[in-house]
Amino acid sequence: MKRLPTPALTLLAAFAVLIAVLAAGCSSTPGTSSQALADAQKNIADLQSELAALQNENQNLKQQVQDLSHQVDQLNLQIKEGQVLGPNPKLGEIWVEGSVLGLDLTRRIITIDQHMDDNSVRIDPKVPVLKGAYLEKRTMGMGANGAEIVDVQFFSDGDLSRIHTGDTIRFVYLQDKKAAKAIIIETMEGS
Repeated sequence: MKRLPTPALTLLAAFAVLIAVLAAGCSSTPGTSSQALADAQKNIADLQSELAALQNENQNLKQQVQDLSHQVDQLNLQIKEGQVLGPNPKLGEIWVEGSVLGLDLTRRIITIDQHMDDNSVRIDPKVPVLKGAYLEKRTMGMGANGAEIVDVQFFSDGDLSRIHTGDTIRFVYLQDKKAAKAIIIETMEGS
């Protein structure tokens, strides 16, 4: 059997009291019916006040659930970060860094100017990005010791619209699939 929510039960009880009072008022003497009516109105006012308090508590609980859900999402992304952010050389994964020259959001391709060093493996500058790719956006600022991270946002939806021409990105590149599976976007504060 399905239970009614507490506010619905309270409202139902208020209507039951009102019906009982009205029924009693119809069968009693005129002097007592006005007292019964006043008592019923007070009971209704009390129940309405209780209903308002329960609705407020319900709204607060909904906000707490929403906040906790957001925290769970952030923790899941941090777990995923530990699983996907670093390349696994045994699987043929490598770090690639470059500047974004262009984006094809429809085909999910980022065109980069690859930054090379002695350990770099040259790749095709048109890099496909896997659906659902992990994205991390780091906002950098100038601190006492040079550039430092001032904000980090995690996204697991693979939405490439967060990447812009001119951004510097690092990503885990799957050599066998020739695609990126995790991307770090670095932007300067205020840009």
